[in-house]
Amino acid sequence: NNNVDIYNNESNDMQLSNDFNEIIPTVLSLNEACFIIFRLYDNENEYNNKWSTNTWLLITWIPDNCRVRDKMLYSSSKEDLKHGLGLGYFESEYSISQYEDINWNLLSKYLSKDDKVLLSDKEIMIKEEKILSNNESHKTKSSAMGLLPMDISPDNISSLTEYVNNIYNWIEIRVINESIHVTSKLFLNKDQKISELLNNEEPRFYLTRLVKKSTSELINIFIYSCPENSTIKLKMTSSSAKATVLYILKQNSISIDKTLEIRDSDEIDDLINHEIDHNYAGTSSISTTTTSLSHSKPIRPGKGKARVSKFQDE
Repeated sequence: NNNVDIYNNESNDMQLSNDFNEIIPTVLSLNEACFIIFRLYDNENEYNNKWSTNTWLLITWIPDNCRVRDKMLYSSSKEDLKHGLGLGYFESEYSISQYEDINWNLLSKYLSKDDKVLLSDKEIMIKEEKILSNNESHKTKSSAMGLLPMDISPDNISSLTEYVNNIYNWIEIRVINESIHVTSKLFLNKDQKISELLNNEEPRFYLTRLVKKSTSELINIFIYSCPENSTIKLKMTSSSAKATVLYILKQNSISIDKTLEIRDSDEIDDLINHEIDHNYAGTSSISTTTTSLSHSKPIRPGKGKARVSKFQDE
């Protein structure tokens, strides 16, 4: 659900570092994400009176083995949680994904990167308004673009660059744990059947560069394959990630001339042949269009194109 539930709370008289190193690991699971709100106490001797008693740290625990949906949910709801509790109470955030990160020395180094000073009530209010304004602007922009927070490693970016440089003319793209991966790259010959390269069990994204017969120009075709027998979870994940994948391709100098969506791999060869044989008469460049294989609705009576007849008086 979308509610915030408190599953555990701890209080201890030990030193702050011991609390952090020993208590937090006991409430974490390798398969579940969670938020932890940790209070940074004021201790003049150990911490040089650096933090106030009203300062809290928001820890976001998102392990690699948790569900993709949970990763997306927890990554996108941090600001909402802080707004609900009061932005002025939080000194910083600390995002972790493995037990090795639960170390007070690492946290201290992370917190010391910024100059932290105590704020007056007015300064806290200004800070809250500024963060809220920036956050809402970011949300509006992300929502309008339909993008999801996904990573792509330097190795995978290099694969996209190799495609741009025509080292390969075919790549397969998968979304794995909120990351975009190039899982296959080939240089196809002109007789290669595209249908033989598609996965028939799970959704995939494919990118291929082909030559149009009518003009001999190269076109980039983006294929979104979502087999009917794949799981609902994979269908939803891939459908949501499509806009993000296209955006990352654009950011890496890959412009898409045609987008095809299929549910049966046997359909792709005919669609590809149609695209490379199609004559774009009267245009010097190819415009970006999308072909969807969903059945079109029949036109109701009276809703088709009207035929106009010209009558003359006798």
